[in-house]
Parts: sequence; C-alpha cells; structure tokens
Amino acid sequence: MVPSSQQVAVIGSASDVRHKRVSAVEAPRGPPERQLTIMLVCVCMAFVCLRLPYATSYALDEYTKEPNKTRSPAEALPYTVATRISDVIATTNYMVNFFLYGLCGSYFRQQIRAAFGCRRCGRGGRSGAL
Repeated sequence: MVPSSQQVAVIGSASDVRHKRVSAVEAPRGPPERQLTIMLVCVCMAFVCLRLPYATSYALDEYTKEPNKTRSPAEALPYTVATRISDVIATTNYMVNFFLYGLCGSYFRQQIRAAFGCRRCGRGGRSGAL
C-alpha cells in the first residue's frame, strides 16, 4: 500500500513535532533558570531582612558599652530584650527559606513530592506510604 500525500504530510508533521519536542528538552531552558534566580534573590532578601535586626541590636549592645565597666541589670535590660527578640527573628530565617524554596522552585516541590510519596499529585510521587 502506497501512502497518499495527506498521510505523508501527517507523518512529516508528526516527526517535526517530535523533533521540536526533543530539541526543546535538550536546549537550555529559560524558565527554570529564571525561577532559580528569583528564588535566590528572595532567599538573599529574606536573609538580610531577618538578620539585620539582630546584627543591629548586637552592635548597639557592644558599641554602647563603656570599656572596663559592666552595666547594671536595669541598664542592660533594653539591650538584652532587643537582642533576644531579634535573635528569634533571625532564627526564623531557616524556616522561611524552606517556604521560599517551595514557593519559587518547581524542582524543589517536585523533589518534596517524590520524597514523601504524594499520591494526590500524581507527578513523580511514589504510590506507597512514607
């Protein structure tokens, strides 16, 4: 049986589509690189915003002390409170990073799904339980 001209056109267009898909997979892609850039910028901004209060309170505490003189508890209280509160804020940077990775990185989300066997997602997840 000899293929008609319409069948040849369909076969030709199917191979073109297949070729385009393969070349698109092999070529460097922009969106993942853009996602990575956005994620890194967000992580850096979060780090600066969450660590800056601690660095400031620590610097104020250290550089306002008089040499060879200790502060009374009443004088030290505002510095101690500010340092403790800003330390908690700075520590939340580690928690915020996880959520920033999840919000900005599709590959990170995919790997989390695969690691925890997300059945509902259907993409890359194991079908078994943890």
